Amino acid sequence: MLTSPEKQNILLITIDSLRADFCGWLNPKTKDLTPFLNELASQSVYFTKAYAPGPNTAFSFPGILTGTYPFSFVGWDGNDFPALNQRPNLAEMLSQKGYHTIAVHSNPYLSHHYGYDKGFIEFNDIGEISSVKMETTFRMLNRKNILYRTLKSYLKKYLPAPYNLLIYFTVVVLRQNTKYCPYKKAKDINERAIQSLQKKPEKPYFLWLHYMDTHHPFLPTKRFYSKDMSPKEMEFYLKLFYKLLYRNVKSVKKEDLERIKDLYRDAVKTVDESLRDLFSFLNEKGFLRNTVILICADHGEEFMEKGNTGHKEKLIPEILRVPLILKASDRRGEIDKKVSLTQIPATLLELAGIKTFPIMEPSLLSESKPEIKSELVTDYDSVLINFNLNTYQKIIH
Repeated sequence: MLTSPEKQNILLITIDSLRADFCGWLNPKTKDLTPFLNELASQSVYFTKAYAPGPNTAFSFPGILTGTYPFSFVGWDGNDFPALNQRPNLAEMLSQKGYHTIAVHSNPYLSHHYGYDKGFIEFNDIGEISSVKMETTFRMLNRKNILYRTLKSYLKKYLPAPYNLLIYFTVVVLRQNTKYCPYKKAKDINERAIQSLQKKPEKPYFLWLHYMDTHHPFLPTKRFYSKDMSPKEMEFYLKLFYKLLYRNVKSVKKEDLERIKDLYRDAVKTVDESLRDLFSFLNEKGFLRNTVILICADHGEEFMEKGNTGHKEKLIPEILRVPLILKASDRRGEIDKKVSLTQIPATLLELAGIKTFPIMEPSLLSESKPEIKSELVTDYDSVLINFNLNTYQKIIH
């Protein structure tokens, strides 16, 4: 499965909620969690001070796929993330240059409803049907201010986190069945990616894969359950985690928090092994020849370091510092300068020999020193309704 020598394949892998200090090549204390990624990092360039442009998927991914910060553009047309349709798009640019563009994910916040399908010849959104229906309904209500405000008032009264309706639904289901998972697991992402690559035409590919296993709820493969955790124990700790996530509990027993972190550690192991399986197949079939590989997280995760769990609207290191690996030709070694995930598109375009947009943040491999920052709004509905940035926050790293 060879491609023309002048055009390299591009494999972009993003891992939801993977915290930097749970990655063995960045923290020796966690080296047993990521043996495959440790090995890959040793053969690549890896960045020790990489930062997400925002604390969650919605605020981070515009940067990862367009090379611009979340609020670089003002305005919202009710269909895309604010002004996403006005920004340069990595997939569109590669598609125009002859790349076969493929995406595989199961995160509702990355669905076509938010404009993330633009530029992809194959856009595989393999999330749960119920999740997509709920998200679509919620977005339709957003467009009707009166209905939306009524819904908002109702949800504020009855739900502690109204804009996490999808995940709240997951909590309700988990109370009945802890085996339920609101996203597709890594093995399902791998299977769909392999199917797409096997049927693609003879042209260079851009493949973007997004893994959700390290996102709550932490439901790793059974073989990785730490300390032989029983299903009953797992149910207890999952419920405890959601109690922390949605009810703002201010304290938790140390041993209980460690068990929650055990679930997370096991999820990290699950992703690592799944990536080993994927790379083994791709390498055997020749799909990794002449291929640039970039792996990162979209944001991290907090475990009560600043009084919360999850990745709420907070600009803190536990959530903003992320792993970032780039494997291109024979480049390798540690780079400790501060970089942003917004520099990914320019990097990949540069390595593919394609001219970048001037408004994009510069390549990770350039000598320039751009301002590295992270952004958020604490009142998200103010953005959804009228792009009111009164609660806009920014931090310079």
